[in-house]
Amino acid sequence: MAAGDTVAGKNATAGSGTYTIQPSAGVEVVVHNIYVSGACNLIVTDGTINITLRALVSGEWLSNLAIHITNTEYLKITDTSTSTNNMGYDGIETK
Repeated sequence: MAAGDTVAGKNATAGSGTYTIQPSAGVEVVVHNIYVSGACNLIVTDGTINITLRALVSGEWLSNLAIHITNTEYLKITDTSTSTNNMGYDGIETK
């Protein structure tokens, strides 16, 4: 992929599991949309410090975001339920 390309991902995350959105080393991404089918937490992390940006409810879609992530500053979506949660995102690679 190259700067300007669309990036996206989807995952069926088991109950209490985590979906990590982390670009490869040297790659930077701006996340524009996040969507989930069940309750979860959106977390920004460096792998050590976790900051919950928002608790999402079932079926929520966050749009028009501009969350900049790298291999060392990235996002996690953690399922807060006991059942499988479908999660996804899209954005643009910037570097």
